[in-house]
Amino acid sequence: MEPLVASSGIMAAADVQTSLQGLQYIVAGTTLWSGASYLWTRDAVVILGEDEALKKKQGFRGRAIIGASFTAFIALALHFALREEAQSDTESR
Repeated sequence: MEPLVASSGIMAAADVQTSLQGLQYIVAGTTLWSGASYLWTRDAVVILGEDEALKKKQGFRGRAIIGASFTAFIALALHFALREEAQSDTESR
């Protein structure tokens, strides 16, 4: 097994890329977890006011907006990931 740090004290480009990709997966996972928590946690957002009917309507609308935004974000991220994978496959041929 080769060391992560070369004799010059600098990591090889492939090792840096692998490390950064690992961090990207961590960020993606925590983003998914955080965004999804807004969908299933009713008390994630508190709407202030006295009119209960209006608060219920605004709460439903807010969760719908968060859900649609989160779904669009995931779809866009998946699109870019698949496009990058396809591009790297064509470049390697």
